[in-house]
Amino acid sequence: MSDLDRTGPDNNAVHNQAVHHPVQHPAGDSVVHYIVTGLVQGVGFRMFTQRAGRELSLDGIVRNLSDGSVECVVRYPAGEDANRLRARFEARLHRGPPHGRVDHVAVQDPATTGQAALIGRGFRII
Repeated sequence: MSDLDRTGPDNNAVHNQAVHHPVQHPAGDSVVHYIVTGLVQGVGFRMFTQRAGRELSLDGIVRNLSDGSVECVVRYPAGEDANRLRARFEARLHRGPPHGRVDHVAVQDPATTGQAALIGRGFRII
């Protein structure tokens, strides 16, 4: 059984960071780092976020943080659709899943947090 097939105590796939190979991000793409607070753990928020990212064909990651918040890092492709995609994705982040409650969505610069390197192809829960 590979590391990606195992499940941890919270029944989520355990991802081995050594297996993940980040891709080079095309010039002009923008990466945004979000921290979402509220009732965002134990309510399907990560799956909700992953689904939203995949429906919009975005690359990114989403994960729970130990303080009860959720972290999300998203790469938006360069071009005229970038603002539209970002607005649609952020609207979903602010709404959250039916059983959750979003109190605040903070936007941070991934260059200062070092989180952009986590993004590969597709949208993953880590």
